[in-house]
Amino acid sequence: MDKPKKKVRDYTAMNRKDFRRLCYRYAKKTGQLTDRQDFNFSFAQALYWFALEWHGGQFSKLYSILSTLDYRPSRLAHSPKEDFFGGGYGPNLASELYARLVMMARNWEESKQA
Repeated sequence: MDKPKKKVRDYTAMNRKDFRRLCYRYAKKTGQLTDRQDFNFSFAQALYWFALEWHGGQFSKLYSILSTLDYRPSRLAHSPKEDFFGGGYGPNLASELYARLVMMARNWEESKQA
């Protein structure tokens, strides 16, 4: 008997609210949801870098999300690693949300190839 396949999210069809809901649940589940304002900033930071690296072109949903985000990184930050760890701090909520989004996108890409 085959194992039931794990449901994989199509990140290309998700809108900003879907990403927020996914990240909010993750932060709450892992006990990192302490301050609403900190979550909002961390979410915007993670979503910016995710959308920048994974959008499918000018007419994709992720590009639209990227274009309408209020968050803009420092001019010195050229990658998520520089942006998240620039202050010399360890992993934070933004870096974990970003990693979660990337993992979801990779799972989707792998499921399409299988």
